[in-house]
Amino acid sequence: MKLGLLLALGLLAPLAGCHDNLAAATAADGDTCYRLPTGAPAKRVVLSEDDDNLETCAMHLEGFRLMHRQGGGVGLYEGHIIYVTPQGISAATGETNIRYSVYTRAEQADLDGKLHQLIAQDVAEKAASNTTGASTAGASTAAD
Repeated sequence: MKLGLLLALGLLAPLAGCHDNLAAATAADGDTCYRLPTGAPAKRVVLSEDDDNLETCAMHLEGFRLMHRQGGGVGLYEGHIIYVTPQGISAATGETNIRYSVYTRAEQADLDGKLHQLIAQDVAEKAASNTTGASTAGASTAAD
């Protein structure tokens, strides 16, 4: 998995006051992972496309949460609402339905470790790219 996919990830604050948002988002397209932005009624944002399953979407949501240092978030995948928090990743078929665990805390800790590595790798690659780009730009300017 590349971090580029993670950059498209989504995260949302706690669900309070999002009833219209969730109702409008329950008709999600198959294999598309959405995040439900807080404060944007009836809006869903594509986080990733062609996700194989709910667990993959949950992983993308968790990656977005970690990258943006958010406390929690809400996403949607094929009619399932996904909740990501530092305390766990769960899902439900409706906002008032019983939530079930998507990743155990141990699995989430393992996932977070891998996602942190990908995030650090992406940051390092961007820093190297910026340094190389600056060197190339400076050389080009000196030649002019």
